[in-house]
This record gives sequence, structure tokens and C-alpha cells, in this order.
Amino acid sequence: MSQSPNTFSLEADNIMPTPLLSEGETGNLPEVYEPSPNDVRCTRGSKAWIHNAHLRSLITDHLEEYAEAKNKHEKSRIVSGIISRIQKVGRFIRDKKDDGVWFVVSESVAREKVGQGFRDCLSEKYKSSTEAKRIRRKE
Repeated sequence: MSQSPNTFSLEADNIMPTPLLSEGETGNLPEVYEPSPNDVRCTRGSKAWIHNAHLRSLITDHLEEYAEAKNKHEKSRIVSGIISRIQKVGRFIRDKKDDGVWFVVSESVAREKVGQGFRDCLSEKYKSSTEAKRIRRKE
């Protein structure tokens, strides 16, 4: 089966992802852990924007495919593919505000981070995008 370079095929890629955690689990990383450029920081604000270039690049590469997806299952497949690509080279992480220790987030947090990235890029199409919410607050 021939696929375009932007289409995910989890079977063909032999993906061995870094496991995400189930809801409620904690996955503290070593205290001296320094996030790599391939890690996705699941935080708010400019810190996340600056450091999540790899995630933004993958979202941009698959934006058209996501926008044209006919149902939630297709969108979920695209999100899963991006998560798997990130996990080949990095992790989805968050820092604890009180002590600065980094930990691996749950799968649901990672999926929300990727999905929100798509919604923000397609802000004219989604009421749940950050831009749409900002406009509603000003009204």
C-alpha cells in the first residue's frame, strides 16, 4: 500500500514509543533532567511555545490532513501518529511548579496537547481554539 510522506502508518514505521502513563500515574524524571528540544512541554504560555517547535512542525505538516478528516476516528489516528513520532525522539513532560521536577504526563494530557495545537491552527473552524476563546472574552 503506497502512502504519501505525510500519512501515518504505525505498522510500517515499527514504532517503539516511550510509554505514556495511565491517568493518575506519576512518572518523575531524574531531578537533574534537562528537557531536550524534542520533548513537548505541556505547560502554558511562551515557555511552551518556544520549546515545542518539533510538535508545531508535525502539526503544520499534518494540518491539511486533519482539517479534511471526515470523522473523529480519522482525527484520532492523526493525533496518535504525532504522539508516536514525538515518542521516538522525546517525551510529553510537565514540570511541578513547587519543586521544578519534570514528569511524563498521561496519554490523555498528551492527546489534549496535540489536539489543542490543531484546533489553534484551525481557529476559524473551532470554537474551542485559544483564539476563539480570546475573542469571546473580549465581547
